Amino acid sequence: MLNKTGFFGGFALLALVMFAAAACSNPSLGVKCSVYFYDGTAIIDGLTQTVKPGTVITLADWKDDLGNPGYTLAGWQIAGAPKVYNGKFNVKNDINFYAVWLDGVWTGIDTPAGLDGIRNDLSKNYFLMNDISLVNYATGDGWIPVGTTDLGFSGTLNGAGHKITNLMIDNEFDYAGLFGVIEGGGVCNLGVEIAAELSINFGNTGAAGITGKLDNGKIINCYSSGKITGTWFSTGGIAGEVINDSLISNCYSTGQITGYSNTGGIAGYLGDSVYAASMITNCYSTAEIFAGNTNAGGIAGYADEGAIANCAAINPSINTEGNYGRIAGLIENTTAAVENNYALDSMVNFDGSFAPDTENDGIDISEANLMDQSTWEALGWEFGNDLNKPWVMAAGGYPVFCWQ
Repeated sequence: MLNKTGFFGGFALLALVMFAAAACSNPSLGVKCSVYFYDGTAIIDGLTQTVKPGTVITLADWKDDLGNPGYTLAGWQIAGAPKVYNGKFNVKNDINFYAVWLDGVWTGIDTPAGLDGIRNDLSKNYFLMNDISLVNYATGDGWIPVGTTDLGFSGTLNGAGHKITNLMIDNEFDYAGLFGVIEGGGVCNLGVEIAAELSINFGNTGAAGITGKLDNGKIINCYSSGKITGTWFSTGGIAGEVINDSLISNCYSTGQITGYSNTGGIAGYLGDSVYAASMITNCYSTAEIFAGNTNAGGIAGYADEGAIANCAAINPSINTEGNYGRIAGLIENTTAAVENNYALDSMVNFDGSFAPDTENDGIDISEANLMDQSTWEALGWEFGNDLNKPWVMAAGGYPVFCWQ
């Protein structure tokens, strides 16, 4: 069965989802390894082989046997495991691989240098072939964010279920994160992790794990973890500033987020719409929030325009002497729609108290209920094992991505 799924815009993914179980009459003699692929007209099982347990196979060896004009081969999936694999794979059990195709022309990235090279062509589409560590960039000023206010990233980065680790920035950039400015582009299916000893210290305006500024762009199925510190306006877990018909959906953040004004678990600032309202939906944060001046919230620091819906603020504390709220620190414009959100009932402000407001602060919910899948399904979250239904419940915890 051919299952064609899509993310948004140019994120169409063509994946083969065939769940026929591989059989091996005598497992001690070998492991059956089948590869199903699409040749443009039909599904073909043409690469079945039997190997000894523990054999390392090279997935790239199969690439030349495939043909699918108009698509880029991103790699290989295993039934029930949406992460995309490339390179070598240690076969331990009977297994079926399925070719994964990306619609159009994409460039694969498998090294830190390749990731850094995105800045040389900000309009292309890229996908990660494996996890990437930026530890070699974690000295001095650290990583230079990709995209600026003069020329933002307008392409797509599809993490394909992989993560970028050891991100560190210690410089006074206006708009900083993995990306500085995303303008008309997008990121999906990606994790950004900051090692404990490599906390991020941004300067000036717009600081976050994924991007400092999201302008008419989209971030879907992503997470960030670690310590993020911004010294001025708009600090968030996923994006610092979110404007102009942008969308953040199916994302979460963990760790600690510190800013001066407009500090939030997902976004620092939401609003300032020229084209249409921006939206944050189906997101949560467990990060501690600190704002040195004002406007601190579990999801957004300052919601000027746009919408926050179907989200959960699970932050242990929101800390500021200025405006604060469990969902949004300040909702100033009447066109901002903040509705159908949950907030952890034990969350506190710096003085140890909260006076819930139904709009700014969401609906009270206990930690135990937040560990129940039905709570999230009531918000419209979709649980499954593919990139359209990306969520699974972590054991004794909250939702995480099926590819983690």
